[in-house]
Amino acid sequence: MCRTLRCYSVYMLASLFALATLFIGANASAKKIKLKVCTVAPPGTPWEQQTKGIKKHIRKDSGGVIKMKVYWGGAKGGEQECLKKVIASDLHMYGGTLSAMNFHIPEFEVFDLPFLWDSTEQVDYVLDNHATPLVRKIMAKGDLTFYQWAENGWQSVGNNGKFTKSPADFTGVPIRVQPSVIHPLTWKTIGATPVPLDIPDVVDALSSKKVTAFGQTPLYTFAANWQPHITHYTLTKHVYQPATIIYSKKFFDTLSPDLQKACLAHAQKDAEEGRAGVRQLESQLIENFKSYGIKVYELTPAEKKVFQKKGKEVRKAFEAQATSSAKQLLKVIDKGQAAFKK
Repeated sequence: MCRTLRCYSVYMLASLFALATLFIGANASAKKIKLKVCTVAPPGTPWEQQTKGIKKHIRKDSGGVIKMKVYWGGAKGGEQECLKKVIASDLHMYGGTLSAMNFHIPEFEVFDLPFLWDSTEQVDYVLDNHATPLVRKIMAKGDLTFYQWAENGWQSVGNNGKFTKSPADFTGVPIRVQPSVIHPLTWKTIGATPVPLDIPDVVDALSSKKVTAFGQTPLYTFAANWQPHITHYTLTKHVYQPATIIYSKKFFDTLSPDLQKACLAHAQKDAEEGRAGVRQLESQLIENFKSYGIKVYELTPAEKKVFQKKGKEVRKAFEAQATSSAKQLLKVIDKGQAAFKK
C-alpha cells in the first residue's frame, strides 16, 4: 500500500495521465465533423481574421473533432441564398449582416432603420447588454443559433456624379439597396429610386449604370471592389449595420453538450476583436477614396438633421406595419439607448 506523500503524488500523476490519454484517445477515435461556413465577406479583410480566430478556438476546444471549411466571397451564393442553406443545415454557419435575415426573420428589419443610433459606443452597449437575449430567442424560433456579433459598420453613400448632401440630391437616382423592407422604404422616402440587388449582382449593375449609387461601408466598398464605379462618397452614416455569426440550429442540436460548448466559447472576446479590426481601418479607407480620385464629403450637423427627419418618417411607416415582436425588439433598443451613459 502506498503510504508516503511521494508515492501518493506519483499515483495521482499516473491517474491524471491515464485520464488525459483516455480523453485524447476518445477524441482521436471520434467521428470528425466538417463545419461548413458560408459568407459573402471577401478574404483578406478583418472578417477573415475574426473567422480564423473562431476556427482556431473551435478546433482546439473540440479536441480536433470539428474542423471549419469557409466559403468566402459568395462562393455559395448571395446572403439570402447562404442563409437558406444554413437554415436547412446544408451549410452549418453563416457570417453576415442581419439585413440578409429579414426575409426569414422580419423582426431584424429594426436594425436597419436609418439614423437609429447616435454613436458606436451606444451601439456596443445596447447590443451587448440589452438586445442579445431577445435576438438569441428570436433566432432560435427561426432555426438559427446565435453565436456572436460581428460588424459591417456605418454605411454612407457612394455615388457617380455628385455628392448627396440633401434628399433633393437623390431625386431620380437609382440606388442599389439590400433586398428587404426597410432599405427600399428608406430610399423611396428620401427620394431616390431603390433597386434591390443581392451582393453578387451589384458590380454588373454598377458597370451597366443600372444603379449609380449605393449605401455601404468604406470597408465593404473596397472589399467588394465597388469603388471604381463612383466619383463621390458622402459620409451620411445613416445606418449602423451589425453583422452576426450564427449556426444552423438543426446542425447545432446534433452536437454533444461538450461540442456545443466548444462552438459557443470566446464569443464576446472575438466580437470585440472583430469590431476593433473593422474600426481601425475606417479612417485609412476614407483616405483611400481620395487616392482613387473619389471626392469625400461629411454632412454638416444641419444637413444631417434634414435626413434624420426623413428617418423618423421611415420609422413611423415601419412601425405601422411591424410585427409585435419587431416592436418589442425596438422597445428593447430604445430602453438600452435610454440607459446608455455617454
